[in-house]
Amino acid sequence: MAERHEYIWGSEFYVPHIARESLAIYPKPKPTYVVTVTADSITCVPEGFSPQEAEKRAIQYHFSDIIGCDCLRGTNTGDCNAYLVLYAYPHRRKLASKKTSRRRETLTLMFDQRVLYEENQQAANAWRVMVDAILQGFQIRSFSGEYSCELSLVSLCFRPRAAESFGHHALIVVAVVVVVVVIIVSRTEQLLCSPLQFAGA
Repeated sequence: MAERHEYIWGSEFYVPHIARESLAIYPKPKPTYVVTVTADSITCVPEGFSPQEAEKRAIQYHFSDIIGCDCLRGTNTGDCNAYLVLYAYPHRRKLASKKTSRRRETLTLMFDQRVLYEENQQAANAWRVMVDAILQGFQIRSFSGEYSCELSLVSLCFRPRAAESFGHHALIVVAVVVVVVVIIVSRTEQLLCSPLQFAGA
């Protein structure tokens, strides 16, 4: 499969993207964003704005700052949308200071292009599998997230990145443990505070 090299906002070069979709960001259905996934980041650029204004409103998270993701569904009756929530701890500059700090942020992508919830949920789950694979250190050569119930949710071709040392493996184990703990805490907070619920609930 040929790589798709296109300009990604925030990059100085034309880089290959893994996936791209027009999605809204919860809780507002408008504007929609062109959401682009590369091996290093997820970038959301709003549609319907001038290039300068779109750049100001763009949202970008590096995978080095993302700790996990979940598929959720709305609690309101008749809500057919599916939601992919990404949890991140990005570096943010403090006011009137050159220092940065980390604070948990969430990015909730709305999958609403199909009438049936099951179809929207399939698309959201395909993206969840993709994001999880990238976070686990896999290189994705191809991605095909299908809306159709008759097709597989996702087609991924994995090639693990070579570990350079035992220390690298140890860091991965520690990171996985931390991610699991944070995700458990995040899920608890979501259940208590969010109008969304987990897709499997």
